[in-house]
Amino acid sequence: MAEAKFGVKEVMNVTFYDLTTFKPVLYVDTLKLSNLENTAEESLARGGWGNPILLTWDYNREANFTVQDALISFDGLALMTGNPVTNTAETVYKREVLTVAESATTLTETPTDDDKVFIYDFEEGIAGDVITYTVSGTAVTGVSGLSIGNTKVVAYYPYENSNTDTLQTVTISSDNFPGYYKIVGDTLIRNANTGIDEPFQLIVERVKVQPGFTLTMQAEGDPSVFDMNLKVMRPIDGTTMIKMIKYTEGS
Repeated sequence: MAEAKFGVKEVMNVTFYDLTTFKPVLYVDTLKLSNLENTAEESLARGGWGNPILLTWDYNREANFTVQDALISFDGLALMTGNPVTNTAETVYKREVLTVAESATTLTETPTDDDKVFIYDFEEGIAGDVITYTVSGTAVTGVSGLSIGNTKVVAYYPYENSNTDTLQTVTISSDNFPGYYKIVGDTLIRNANTGIDEPFQLIVERVKVQPGFTLTMQAEGDPSVFDMNLKVMRPIDGTTMIKMIKYTEGS
């Protein structure tokens, strides 16, 4: 029987494991691309007439694993920044347009500091003439100086959002960077002889998540994708960097 050959097309689902606890820390099943690149350098011995290659020595083996996600999670951002997701109250900066009635209006949130509330004539904007007003909590009174016929103002102010059921924060800091993980990628490869998809698993024993990433926000084109670049490292207790396993379900 001819040796089986396989077509590789389907993207992987990837799980990141903590190297200390071996617990899964991130599962990604919305990838657009999963790419393994393996390289090495060689040194050549040449000699004789025409100086042909006589021997080669391979060295500096490197591997890079790149995944491109169609969606992003805050757990994924935490992994890429090296900082955890927090669910504590945060100061949020708000801009809102308000209607003035009888020289007064009301902010929708309570400012963290009345002195940090800035209100402008909506017609003129930030660059326009400064209007007169008094702020006390959410109440804005004594509004005057609006352009003729205008009843709207625009307010800028910070407030504390304490809705920790939905609030999530990830920071990019100068002193924390992403760490090392074990990753397992699961996909299907198609048997060229039978046309049947068979399970295939890629195990990378130790990777370093690279610190650089880009969030692109633009009006046109496809939605932003999130590239995660992983530098494959040799494990501390061995030389096996990557395993590629084709198997069937069950024992």
